[in-house]
Amino acid sequence: MIVIGDGPQREELISSAVAKGLTVYRSWENDPMNDSYDLYFAGYMSNPYPLLTKASIYVMTSSWEGFPLSLGEAMACGLPSMAADCFTGPREIAAPGLTIPQPVDMPFFSGPGILMPLVDSPDHIKTWSDVICKLIDDESLRKKYSEAGMLRIRQLDLREIHKKWSKVVNE
Repeated sequence: MIVIGDGPQREELISSAVAKGLTVYRSWENDPMNDSYDLYFAGYMSNPYPLLTKASIYVMTSSWEGFPLSLGEAMACGLPSMAADCFTGPREIAAPGLTIPQPVDMPFFSGPGILMPLVDSPDHIKTWSDVICKLIDDESLRKKYSEAGMLRIRQLDLREIHKKWSKVVNE
């Protein structure tokens, strides 16, 4: 598993992984990546595409987002994606038809992506783990979300948005 990005929980996550006996790569401390680690912390990357193109799934656990560009990039790369239902962003991309005002408490298997509860309790962590394992184990499910995610991102393409705005303005 590769963690791209950085945040205030980085050291806690690394300590937890080490305590579980995992060998952890830290991009800010180690030599170039190689296959000898169990978990890779890549830190911030201005160009994540080389890693995204080798991934099987995309997981976004953020508790807050604006527009989650990384989710869109992952879907554009054809990655089946799951994201926390934080207060803005992921829902509008991964589950645009969901209209309930409160965050989901169970996985919402929508068309373009899987919307997940916030990672704020042991039960939710278990739920995330179960859904990740389900995606890894089920090739047809990965394919379904890969294709649906790419279609969703195409709807957000500048040309598509321009057509919609032109229609509104010209009516």
